[in-house]
Amino acid sequence: MSYLDQILENANQGNIKNFLLHEKHLDHEETINIANEIVKLHNDNTFNLNFMLSEIDISKNEEANSHTIRKIYNKALSHLQSPISEVINCINHLSKSNSYISNCYWARDGLINYFKENCKDLVSTLEIIKSGIDPNLDSDLLVFFLTAYYEISYEEYIGITNKLLCSKVDFHRKSAIESMFLYSLKTQKEIDNFKIPELIKQFNTESSENIKSELINVIFWISQFKKDTSYDEVLSIIPVKDNVELFEVFFNNISHHQTYLNKSLIFKVVKLIHGNFSDNTRFVANLDLFLYGLLNGSDDFYPSKIFFEFIKNNQSINIDLFSSFSHKIAENPKSYSYLLTKLFLSKEYLLSKIAYQLISQKNNKNLEIEYISELNQQNPIKAAKKAFGWLFTHPITIASYLVSILKIVDEKSQIEVEKLLFDPLLISYPGELGKYLDLIIEKKDPEISHKLEILKSKMEQHFLQLRQIHIPELFAPLSHYEQHNNYMNQQFEKGYEEAPKGALTELFFSNKVHLLYSNKIITQYTRSSGKAVRSEHELHSHSFSMEFPQLETLDPINLNYMLYAFRNGEVK
Repeated sequence: MSYLDQILENANQGNIKNFLLHEKHLDHEETINIANEIVKLHNDNTFNLNFMLSEIDISKNEEANSHTIRKIYNKALSHLQSPISEVINCINHLSKSNSYISNCYWARDGLINYFKENCKDLVSTLEIIKSGIDPNLDSDLLVFFLTAYYEISYEEYIGITNKLLCSKVDFHRKSAIESMFLYSLKTQKEIDNFKIPELIKQFNTESSENIKSELINVIFWISQFKKDTSYDEVLSIIPVKDNVELFEVFFNNISHHQTYLNKSLIFKVVKLIHGNFSDNTRFVANLDLFLYGLLNGSDDFYPSKIFFEFIKNNQSINIDLFSSFSHKIAENPKSYSYLLTKLFLSKEYLLSKIAYQLISQKNNKNLEIEYISELNQQNPIKAAKKAFGWLFTHPITIASYLVSILKIVDEKSQIEVEKLLFDPLLISYPGELGKYLDLIIEKKDPEISHKLEILKSKMEQHFLQLRQIHIPELFAPLSHYEQHNNYMNQQFEKGYEEAPKGALTELFFSNKVHLLYSNKIITQYTRSSGKAVRSEHELHSHSFSMEFPQLETLDPINLNYMLYAFRNGEVK
């Protein structure tokens, strides 16, 4: 039996409601077919679809049934011949019948088409919607009505919008503002009709914080189409009091529209907003996500510049609060290296420490960085020594940094860099760095390959001579290695015992078994059903070297003094 036959049969028997309630899962084509057949019967006065649906208590039916009915009605609205009052009552009923739905956005497409086809009497239709009893629902209805009239008559839409912006009713003003988002401004005439100064004036006189948020969104949205937008105008809508919600809206817009905004504006925004934010932790959380968004959309250095300028003036802030930004920027080697170079070139001890903390957050002992020569402040040897003092326990990271500096400095400075690479770095980590140098040498870079070959040969000769002397004191005794390894094992065991205590799975599974092997961890637990579940997870690599530094034994006092002096920038 066809859909039409089924619908007619159920309609004749007075069971059309039951037919709809039993159609649970429909694909797009089936939904359209049923909607078209029902609309024909409604328009032929076989039954009144609005009244029929208004009698159904959807909340007592399964969610699948409710969703199906809304889908069918949304499609039916496009060709439904009914008074607007009946449609609004039906929409209101279907929206309120379910606790998960608090608006009528589910009927957006159908309502826009309905308004285009049926509401030729502009004034009366508008008055019916404006006089609604539920601001949440009526706000959406008004937005969809304005959307329809934007497509029918752009001039009438502008006139209605201007009047609604002057209304004392909140949802009237809110609807007028929200409707501006639904259009892609294509012609210059359309663009010129939206005047930024007038919207800013509306913002400054607006009493509702929710509507102010929408106005911020609209001002940024329209600004991207206008070539003559003054950035001072945009800055004038930065909230002047401590309003976290509005600040977050402003942050989100700066991040979203970054491609057309002047970069100098970004710095002003961060400075101005920070000055108005009394909750520093909340501000940093927003700034973290804001910078993360900038990194998503650009490979330029200016997110790093913003972070550096902020940290420079707020050195006491916990760097862990920037978790999203610090992990994201590490995926962009150029931006990451730029930021680290800026921090190491600074005269502030705490800024260099922040660079160390950023690197330590990455669980990768093979992390490579480079010196960024584009910086105006050129002092690569200073940056090399600062980085060396802080990153000595990250041998591959500091070695990659020194090698990048070796490529760009003059011959005199190259000698200083080579000294650092050999003594104390290569002498301390001959195993890891020996392999790392081999990888670089294999690339046959004409600028550095030969120099690195000489250094590696010098390192091998150094240890050959030590072995020939046969003085046990020159080598780290076995007890030192055992002590070092025991200490590291204790740290891992302690961390391993502490880690699961706050885990959510502890609330549900108390009989877990952990097995460690190679570079994986196996977790096995028993569900309430008695079924054993086993899962494997890769272990992260360490962010520091596990190789025991040779100079910890050979010359610990001078090594510690050198690292201390380099960190503080006291060695020339």
